[in-house]
Amino acid sequence: MSITERKIFLFLFFFLCLGIGLKVYRSHLEEPKLKVLHNKEFEDLIKGFEDKREQAVELDLNLAAQKDFEALPGIGPSLAKEIIQYRFKNGKFIKPEELLKVKGMGPIRYEALRSYFKVNGRKGKPLEKFKKSGKHKKP
Repeated sequence: MSITERKIFLFLFFFLCLGIGLKVYRSHLEEPKLKVLHNKEFEDLIKGFEDKREQAVELDLNLAAQKDFEALPGIGPSLAKEIIQYRFKNGKFIKPEELLKVKGMGPIRYEALRSYFKVNGRKGKPLEKFKKSGKHKKP
């Protein structure tokens, strides 16, 4: 192998190693993928909430205490605390859909729990993506 060929080989090898290194570095920077619930899992989640629906009452988001939120299925102490903190920080809820802004309350959980919440007598509306897809179940 001539000197020119060696230089070309080392040049290509260097950039190959650099590319692999960058790919590994970028893979560590990416956020982990969120778990997507499939239809069956979503239906099981909704069914579990509906089974407990008879035991629960509607909560006014502006009057409920942390223990009231914790009594609902799918809301533990940390999410109940987040809801109370959000209300304290941002003032009274105007509509139930504002719960989607609370850390830990995603669209699936909101949709499953929406029938439990009200604000000044007004119930939450179904989310558009569940209306259009036909996945929304009325309790």
